[in-house]
Amino acid sequence: MKYALLLMLIPLASFSVGPWQGSGFIEDFKLPNVVDGQEFSLREYEETPTVVVIFTSLYCPYAQLYEERISKLINDFQGDDIRFILINSNSPKNSPKESKENMARMAQDKNLPVPFLADHDQRVARLFGAEKSPEVFVLARQKKSFKIVYQGAIDDNPQVPSDVHHYYLRDFLKASGSGKTYSLRTTPATGCMIKR
Repeated sequence: MKYALLLMLIPLASFSVGPWQGSGFIEDFKLPNVVDGQEFSLREYEETPTVVVIFTSLYCPYAQLYEERISKLINDFQGDDIRFILINSNSPKNSPKESKENMARMAQDKNLPVPFLADHDQRVARLFGAEKSPEVFVLARQKKSFKIVYQGAIDDNPQVPSDVHHYYLRDFLKASGSGKTYSLRTTPATGCMIKR
């Protein structure tokens, strides 16, 4: 019953696959980090083999549904070889809840152990081709830059965690960590459009 009610409250999802088409490289970018009040640079992770970038939101019901799953992924995988970054690219002009102050409050309340970056002019979202909250990009280090090797959904069931059949991000990270080749590179991201 509660899931039926939740489905009624969530707007119809739209699906997309980013424009990078498997060959995109991400150079350095800098954004304010609300966790520590400092400017974050991707160069800080230039020695890290894998960086997971998750575009998320404070207002979006889909992003809220994934909060616990994202926390678990961070707890299970964050280490010397894998780092996580959360980015909020929604404009507070169109959605006041997305302000830096509210982001900082949420980061403090949840004791976020990863950077939470404000991209309110969508400059970095455009760099990635991100359109949704949540939407994931896995970056593999190649010399001094990063290549996007996975883009899309965290798993295949936003509404009911217990009914997930395909753990896209988790499986990709496991395969990458064991040196295996994982054939899936893109999945449709289900979520709210980034408010520009």
